[in-house]
Amino acid sequence: MSKIIEFFKYILHCLLSFFSSAIGSTPDDFTLKEFVTAVATLIVIMIFFYLIKFILKKKQSK
Repeated sequence: MSKIIEFFKYILHCLLSFFSSAIGSTPDDFTLKEFVTAVATLIVIMIFFYLIKFILKKKQSK
């Protein structure tokens, strides 16, 4: 379980560093494609996280 949390912390750190570097750069360097990719990645991670929570709840109820 702790490995999953560490994995999410790592992904969150990568996303935060990506966004901070994107904000720090000029708008020309930061393309719409990169922004869409970042948002899509965030959505996928959120869905993945909720799936894990759902599976853990199912296991606990058994």
